[in-house]
Amino acid sequence: MGTSKWLLNKNVWVLRIASLCLYLCFTISQLYGQGQEDSLQLQLKQATTWKEKINAHQDLAYYYVRSDSSQVMRHINAMQGIARREKNDLGFYQSYMSLASFYTHLSQYDLAKQALDNGYAYSLKINEPEKTSAILGNMGVLKYYLNELDSAKYYLDTAYQIKRTLPNIDSSNLSRNLNSLAVISADLDLYEEAIAYQTQALEISKSIGEHSSYLRALSGIAGLYSKLNETEKSLDYEYQVYHLAKKISDSDAIGVSARNIGMKHLDTNKLDSAYFYFNTSIEYFTKVGSKKGLAEANLSMGDLYREKSALDLGMQYYNQAIRYANEISDDRVLAGAKKNAGLILLKQKKYIQSKALLEEGLQLYEDLGNTSGIQESLLALTNFYKLQNNWKVAFLYYDRHNNLSDSINNEKFNADVKNLQIRYETDKKDSQIKNQGITIQSQKMQRNSIIAGSLLLLVSATLLIWQLMQQAKKNRLIFNQENQLQEQHIVHLEKENKILAMSSMIEGQESERKRIAQDLHDGLGGLLATIKVKFNIIQKELRELESMDVYQRTSSMIDDACTEVRKIAHNMMPDSLTKLGLIEAVRDIAEYTSDINIKVINLGTHQMTETQDIMIYRIIQEFISNTRKHAKAAQIIVQFSSDDHHSIIYLEDDGLGFDPSSMSTSKGLGLKSMESRINFLGGTHELDSTLGIGTTLQMWIPRKIM
Repeated sequence: MGTSKWLLNKNVWVLRIASLCLYLCFTISQLYGQGQEDSLQLQLKQATTWKEKINAHQDLAYYYVRSDSSQVMRHINAMQGIARREKNDLGFYQSYMSLASFYTHLSQYDLAKQALDNGYAYSLKINEPEKTSAILGNMGVLKYYLNELDSAKYYLDTAYQIKRTLPNIDSSNLSRNLNSLAVISADLDLYEEAIAYQTQALEISKSIGEHSSYLRALSGIAGLYSKLNETEKSLDYEYQVYHLAKKISDSDAIGVSARNIGMKHLDTNKLDSAYFYFNTSIEYFTKVGSKKGLAEANLSMGDLYREKSALDLGMQYYNQAIRYANEISDDRVLAGAKKNAGLILLKQKKYIQSKALLEEGLQLYEDLGNTSGIQESLLALTNFYKLQNNWKVAFLYYDRHNNLSDSINNEKFNADVKNLQIRYETDKKDSQIKNQGITIQSQKMQRNSIIAGSLLLLVSATLLIWQLMQQAKKNRLIFNQENQLQEQHIVHLEKENKILAMSSMIEGQESERKRIAQDLHDGLGGLLATIKVKFNIIQKELRELESMDVYQRTSSMIDDACTEVRKIAHNMMPDSLTKLGLIEAVRDIAEYTSDINIKVINLGTHQMTETQDIMIYRIIQEFISNTRKHAKAAQIIVQFSSDDHHSIIYLEDDGLGFDPSSMSTSKGLGLKSMESRINFLGGTHELDSTLGIGTTLQMWIPRKIM
């Protein structure tokens, strides 16, 4: 009970500290925003040409979109005034693009469409395909907001086809277009097509080294595999997003990926791992002041505590999610937070508050057209009225729930029937075309037979010569392949011999370490202890030596020798490693290391053999030693996790870092030692370092079946 109360108090303090950090971030962002506004106003004052003035007004219009509608319209009207005075179509195009963005933000989609139609007309007048593709892309996004998915896909695909023909198009623009097409394809249940779009976006982003679009594509693929219920693939991509985002210090992307990883751990009931990643998400969203991110992360943390039956804490996080969602008018998060908060209040028998939140959640889901949310809310209200013994109203909600389920099933059935009908019509047309082809073919046969007879001899001779040439070519290819296989076999044998030699050397080193440690502990340690006993006997008989202080100094020296022997034996083969295992041994290092903070995180790993434990322990020892000697770091993170086939060890410091390219030809003994041990275990690794940011080492060690 005491531990539970301590955890509750601890989490309350975490919540308070997070709120304080958010307030500080908001204050700083306000100061930064004021500086940005002053800079844009100065840009407008310094503008001399009409083009510079239109661009400055456009930047200010985009700046005020989220804060001051009157200022937005003032700057858009100024743009149109300049365009009218200069009789310039490009100025009108820019003003209508800004106006469409403004109306889309206000969810006034009819007005946004009018603005885009006007912008499209001006893009045709100025005859710039890039401008036309931009308008079409925005039209596709607008259609997506209106849930007109087929139209959205058409406009975005047309925009993409135009962009890809342009000579100097920004590749990151193409990548974003493909991301949008992938999202819409997924909503249309065209998952293979969506993955193809995201993969293409990933390749483009990788080729140009554009981190933000690369992260977006990785995250998109993770989401697609999640919808396909391929959890392992989805989680693998999310981890890639998380580590790349940390590498490039993209706090917003770290927050999003951490929340996604946490949700997958929550789905598989790994609650401690889910808590770690949800907490990380809140930390980074607080850092960047993302209210949308904080709304979603607090909703997830509330779900975690509801799963743990920590109802008061769950309610605190749901209230935070509701507050942030209200501030940004995010009805999707608001609906989920209110529904789930209502379920907690129902468990706490706070019926009036529960009913209000459940009904508000249902209304929001109905406004959004979210069928799964409507179903969950109807079922929750059914349970509410059952607990009130109001069976009549409970039945009405349950009947609505069943009717909605039947409607969804009917829609799915009708869609399947439609697909079958389309397939039948397609097959019918193919059959007709085939029959027509047979008729035409029979008419041509007589004419062709005469020509075929005269050409038969020539074709036969040509075919014979071609076959002989192909056979000769095939024989040469087989000969070359056999030579290559032989060479590869020789190289493979050489590598195996090297690995065998290295294996023998490392095993010999560890055996020798163990023997020396045992000798020090049992031999020299025991001998020193015996000397100490004898020395105490001598002290009783030679009290007069005390006046000379010889005994005290000699006794102190023996104590120091005993301590040093224990220290040497521990470094060579620590007791905690042999008795408690690898993770506790690393925690032992962390506990007794005073000059640097070492954080050990265990997200679950496979049971490893004694040899694996020793090798990985030595690698971690070497990494910590290198960091302490060279990196001037404040913290080291050691994280243990696993997948189905590997134990994964992730090491990270926040030190000085180094240039990896400078290590390509010459590596220190420490790095060579770590690589040798990883190779010995049959594992793979990635070592990365950035000057001024720090160094990371990630290892994948194959799982051994015990």
